[in-house]
Amino acid sequence: MCIKWDSSGSNRIFSDLSQPIFTEKRGSAPFPLPKMMLIEETQNNSSLTRDKAILVAAMIGDRIGLSLLYIVFGPLARDIGLSEMQFGFLIAVTNISLGIASPFWGRKSQILGRKPVFMIGLAGYAVGYILLAWIIQSGLDGSFTVSTVFWCLLAARFFYGLAAAGTQPAATAYIADITSVRPAPKAWR
Repeated sequence: MCIKWDSSGSNRIFSDLSQPIFTEKRGSAPFPLPKMMLIEETQNNSSLTRDKAILVAAMIGDRIGLSLLYIVFGPLARDIGLSEMQFGFLIAVTNISLGIASPFWGRKSQILGRKPVFMIGLAGYAVGYILLAWIIQSGLDGSFTVSTVFWCLLAARFFYGLAAAGTQPAATAYIADITSVRPAPKAWR
């Protein structure tokens, strides 16, 4: 997809088939074209394929880590002495903070860029899991009381959710940015 300036004074966005799919007359459109659409696509397919592969690998790692946590964390919580209610509350707080922070990181990815927000999310993911492992190990060793473990885990999982929430909106926005006119689900191929 690219934008071409023609002699009639219009910006036209052309798809791969060179058919105009959107036309904007100067001064007559109710809204200007976004700046990102004014840049002709110059990246080659191998670069985009590599970027997509890195992005997909990071997102799969993120989601696998989150899924494995639910499998491993339950028995460890019981060994520490946390009740099932406390364990459920820890999982709920994580998901609530992820839901609260995702729109924030989506807006920040518009301002800061996709890659910095994605990297902040991955860093939050790593720090969150390091804190989780340290707190759980301290609870298993008896260094912390059950109450201290619960409150530390609660804070760690809440801040994990706030920081790690940047990965999903930044990844989705990046795919939307590099996707041409064809439907977005095909862009992941």
